[in-house]
Amino acid sequence: MDGSGRRSLSDEESGPCVLKPLVRWTAGRACPTPTVGARHASPARAPCCGTAQHSVSSASGGFGDTLFCAKVCAVFWVKCQVDLPHNTGMTQIQAGEISLEYDSFGDEQGQPLLLVMGLGAQMIAWHEQFCQMLAEAGHYVIRFDNRDCGLSQKFAHLGIPNVAEVQATFARGERMPVPYLLNDMAADAFALLDALGISRAHVCGASMGGMIAQTMAILDESRLLSLTSIMSATGNPNVRMSDPEALAALLSPPGKTREEAIQRSVEVGDAIGSPTLKEPYEERVARAARAYDRCFYPQGFSRQMCAITASGNRRPELQKLKLPTLVVHGQEDKLVLPDCARDTHEAIKESKLL
Repeated sequence: MDGSGRRSLSDEESGPCVLKPLVRWTAGRACPTPTVGARHASPARAPCCGTAQHSVSSASGGFGDTLFCAKVCAVFWVKCQVDLPHNTGMTQIQAGEISLEYDSFGDEQGQPLLLVMGLGAQMIAWHEQFCQMLAEAGHYVIRFDNRDCGLSQKFAHLGIPNVAEVQATFARGERMPVPYLLNDMAADAFALLDALGISRAHVCGASMGGMIAQTMAILDESRLLSLTSIMSATGNPNVRMSDPEALAALLSPPGKTREEAIQRSVEVGDAIGSPTLKEPYEERVARAARAYDRCFYPQGFSRQMCAITASGNRRPELQKLKLPTLVVHGQEDKLVLPDCARDTHEAIKESKLL
């Protein structure tokens, strides 16, 4: 324990060993369907997707876990059937002023590894077998739902921003209020670590989660043992981020019914994912259905999207980091183009590019 009562690691334990299991990932995109461990499972609760939420439409819709997986499974394909004793199941925790849904894998005395999910995607996009593989490598793995997503706290009282208006305003070099920033989401992640009694952790984020992980390193580098930024970007306005067609698919309206929302999720995944590495259609539909039934909340997507837009360019601050860093990116990524990875790698002196 450190002086704050949080668990800390010795110098020997705090090396960048998270880089080793991460580079074991291979290049398929078909991920096994995760299951939830029964140990310490939270009480049954209704999904967050009420009828009123289903009827909401906006300039951008939540794309959920299947869309996310279609984009990142090139990184996450693992075959690991390890039965680890400390899979806690999903549960709520009060992290500072916010309630977050999380679960964990592995021995609590292992090296803490926080997994931060991407835009509109729930923590179940970090597939259970993948988390178990990391736990088997000696990590205490923690995944969680970001604010405004999954079963974590929603911020409906902040309203639904007009994504197109926010993007146009910031593109002109002007500013306008948005519900919250990536700084706030990074503070949520730190608050989760605090609530779990963890002073320092390896932090791995994908897409928007990579931006949150970068922001955590900027806000308090001393609390990160290492940083892994997957298919993410620095916010550098001089680097083109997305293929126009992929971005248009991402920002298409959400479905008004369960069937429409599931089909849209599959179609958007096809638009931004690999043209050659795909799961069978039935499996993609099943993943979209599972994500929808767990929580369909497009309002949260809009607020998260505006947080990305309004948070600006992190590159100048990233250049100051002296932190073991791994940058992971797919060569066929259409939503976050590979140049974004090269920009991140060039910005962070201690980084490796995979």
